Amino acid sequence: MDEAEAVLFYRHVTPIAWLRLQTYLNIGHHKKMTKAQQMKAVVAAVLPRFRVEVAAGAVVRPKLSIILHMKDGLKVRVYKRQDDAR
Repeated sequence: MDEAEAVLFYRHVTPIAWLRLQTYLNIGHHKKMTKAQQMKAVVAAVLPRFRVEVAAGAVVRPKLSIILHMKDGLKVRVYKRQDDAR
């Protein structure tokens, strides 16, 4: 079970009072989702400064899941953008 499926299962099985307590204490799956959102915001702000290319010979295969993950990750090469390329 991946993280998204675990969160969905956890959300429907756990009593609402416990979920509210976890949110108030800033623990549990809500914390994980908040951190994931923050990481996405950081990546969106930093990514335009770099050029990302899929590594030579890297095979991109989907992983069967509710959300689209890549099996074995995505191997890339990251280069700093040149100032004149903008």
